[in-house]
Amino acid sequence: MDERSGLVFERERLDRILRLSVIEPLDGQCLNEFFPNVSNEGLARALYLRLKPLFPPEMLVRVRVSTPDGTAHFPAVGAL
Repeated sequence: MDERSGLVFERERLDRILRLSVIEPLDGQCLNEFFPNVSNEGLARALYLRLKPLFPPEMLVRVRVSTPDGTAHFPAVGAL
């Protein structure tokens, strides 16, 4: 935790990680070209594995993907 701000993780840093690792490379692209499984579950897993190394240990707990067809979490809720 940052003693000055009281934040566990700075919002600007989070925004930068998501922008550079997810939004910029994938926005407007055919997800089938990046991921073997583009179901909600497949995307949640792929994004978790892509983001996990970019965060301090124990910081990224789960990724959730929600669409009108449903919601998926990776790791699955209750699996931790």
